[in-house]
Amino acid sequence: MKQTNVDLEQQLTKDFQKQLDDSRIDYQQLEKQFEELKQSKVDLEQQLTKDFQKQLEDCRIDHQQLEKQLEDIKQEKNQLLMNQLDQDQDNQRQNLVRQLTQEKVRFYS
Repeated sequence: MKQTNVDLEQQLTKDFQKQLDDSRIDYQQLEKQFEELKQSKVDLEQQLTKDFQKQLEDCRIDHQQLEKQLEDIKQEKNQLLMNQLDQDQDNQRQNLVRQLTQEKVRFYS
């Protein structure tokens, strides 16, 4: 009986040691997974930051292009207005010349 108790105690000790070893292995695996996840998180954050910076730069470039287009359109509009004013003045001159010519013709006829 004494031998059986010793055998049982040895078996329990052996089982406990195996569980402890398994637990260490599990802990090490979890620790490794945790470190990998931390690194993945860092990598993802860096990639997101890089992507965001690229999008921001693209938006800045688009904004500059739109501002230039707007300025070009404003200049074109101003030029068209100036041309229209010049044309209107030319038309007024032509009308005045016609009117004066008609007056002259009437006056001398």
